[in-house]
Amino acid sequence: MAKAKRCVRSSKATLRPANRPPPPTSRGTAAASNPCHIGIDIGSHRTRIAIWADGTEIVVENKHSFSLEHYPGDFPSALYVFDKDGSPSADDIYLVDREDPNRLSVSAKYVFYALADASDTLLEQYPLLHHLMTKKKDPSFKDRLRRGMIQLLTVLRDRAMAVCKARNWHVRKIGLTIPVQWTLEFEEVYCGLVSEVFQIDPGVVYFFTETEALARYLFKHHGAQIDPNEQHNAVMFYDYGGHNMVSYHLTARVSCLIWFLERLRLRGCPRRRESRAAQFLSGWKNIRWGA
Repeated sequence: MAKAKRCVRSSKATLRPANRPPPPTSRGTAAASNPCHIGIDIGSHRTRIAIWADGTEIVVENKHSFSLEHYPGDFPSALYVFDKDGSPSADDIYLVDREDPNRLSVSAKYVFYALADASDTLLEQYPLLHHLMTKKKDPSFKDRLRRGMIQLLTVLRDRAMAVCKARNWHVRKIGLTIPVQWTLEFEEVYCGLVSEVFQIDPGVVYFFTETEALARYLFKHHGAQIDPNEQHNAVMFYDYGGHNMVSYHLTARVSCLIWFLERLRLRGCPRRRESRAAQFLSGWKNIRWGA
């Protein structure tokens, strides 16, 4: 069973310059607070963030209904990075409350290919990235990509910290879902952005493949439907995402699978979709697969 991958950025890096305020979840300011885990799933069209603590899963809601297909936990993934510097809307790279059809946008997921200097071999799989990658050598454009990601993550952080503050929680770890083909360079970029925005040690940022997260969520909440008679010791999962399609082969001993299903005491379908990152984190926290 593959283990979760931990961010390998040096913990000696300066995480909080002197002119920045202390992190919202500093343990020193909340000695009696309870730890929580945050999960973030940046999708091709929508982004989700959720929190696990005290046996509770909370999908952080976006208070702004920005589209007809909006769900309470949806945040837009669109970044408007193609505006010229100096234009009236140039600084508003991320819009949490609306989608602007008059501006050219790109999915936040695709931005990582430019920031991580993805190889030509990998880029050949995504011809839609051509318009983005032709500008990746432009320092000012690359800076806009980075600022757009920071704006998106800042919105997620502020909403999550509001939930944590109300419940007296502090952030212990952050789990991030990523496509299976992303290399260490992608993880390095993503980890750096998250640790900068959340003001958290890079060593507590973890990565999980999206299909693995989805598979573990399905086993936790729908295991009885997946294998009602507990006859199989291997299950293949396919994730038909907007970015790419990936399979995940989950193998377990029969006895372990039966114990897993019994331990989880699976329930019926949730009333709404949840962040796959947080869905996995909840199961990982309780079961500690691969530990």
